[in-house]
Amino acid sequence: MTQQTSNVWKDIFTLYIPRIRSVLTIYVLAVGFVLVLSGYDLMLTAATVLWVIPVYIGYLQLKYRFFSHPHAFLSHLKGENSLDAQDYKSAVDHFSDAIAQNPAMMTDYAKRADAYFMLRRFEDAVRDLTVLIDKYPKNANHYAQRGNILLRMDEFERAMHDFEAVVRLNPRNNDLTFTEGVVKGYQGDYAGASEAFLQVLAVNPTMSSAHSWLSNMQAVQGNYDKAIEFLNDGLTQAPHDPVLGGLRAYMHALNGDDTQAEADVRTLQTLAPPDSTTHYLLGFVALAQHKLDDAITHFEQSDTYNLLEVGWQVGLAITHARQGNQSEVVNIWHELVEADKRYTDANDVIRLHVLPLALADDVRTIITTYQNYA
Repeated sequence: MTQQTSNVWKDIFTLYIPRIRSVLTIYVLAVGFVLVLSGYDLMLTAATVLWVIPVYIGYLQLKYRFFSHPHAFLSHLKGENSLDAQDYKSAVDHFSDAIAQNPAMMTDYAKRADAYFMLRRFEDAVRDLTVLIDKYPKNANHYAQRGNILLRMDEFERAMHDFEAVVRLNPRNNDLTFTEGVVKGYQGDYAGASEAFLQVLAVNPTMSSAHSWLSNMQAVQGNYDKAIEFLNDGLTQAPHDPVLGGLRAYMHALNGDDTQAEADVRTLQTLAPPDSTTHYLLGFVALAQHKLDDAITHFEQSDTYNLLEVGWQVGLAITHARQGNQSEVVNIWHELVEADKRYTDANDVIRLHVLPLALADDVRTIITTYQNYA
């Protein structure tokens, strides 16, 4: 073994052991438990638990080919660490190195697709997911993931083909009507989307995501009373749902009912410690109540990639615009436009984020400001 190869295995050991610390802890506890039960019979203990080690090593070899491609496995581990650290550019580089050294390792394509998605490099993510689908044409998860990304690219027909494949591969998945509603919502067909979500709720009245989407379809048209009605229906089914509660607080605030908005906020804050999604919702509640400093605090605490993606940046830009902080607005919007040219069109921004009618003028003002000062 050369010095270079020896260093590779040393680095693998250094990076991999911390990733399986919990597994090792359970294993050590299991060994101790068996040892006590066997009356400290070392041979019996060895025969009972030590076989796990070669089996696990065999599993790693089958999954990562780490004996034949140690450098690729090391790059894979570095990519995993970069993903954990939310350093997505480095993750792409490491997984690309791993793929270059071992193109047959499909796990690295999946991980790189995740990193591309976080960087909003949607076409690259679709390319890697297509490799996975070609290799595993019966894996419904890959179709679902690619379909969701295609939605964000406005590739609605291709997205629907992928979601139809999900249903074909998993007949128990009856969410195709819901997906059709989401597609119509992103297309700006709010009436068609509402009809689809109502069909979903007729079959599954407890589906919180359908209630929230149905509410948003009303809010984007300025029908806040109707949006609140749909959220009331959803909260009857799921009274502790934080997203529905946060949305209702937001709709009450948009409707000028600060008393009800504050009541919903208090309830939301008692459910669980605020996470990025909760801060996102509270940011928009504060924005609607003209509490601009509070809104900035909440939006900055929702600074993470989640289902809402860059919506917090849109909210933050609107808040800074209302405060007259033009340089902050331009900086935020420049980052969004660099990642996605659709952010130069107000109608696209409203459609992509299903923004309530009350924010439409804010978005138009921001785009004008950006174009004048960028």
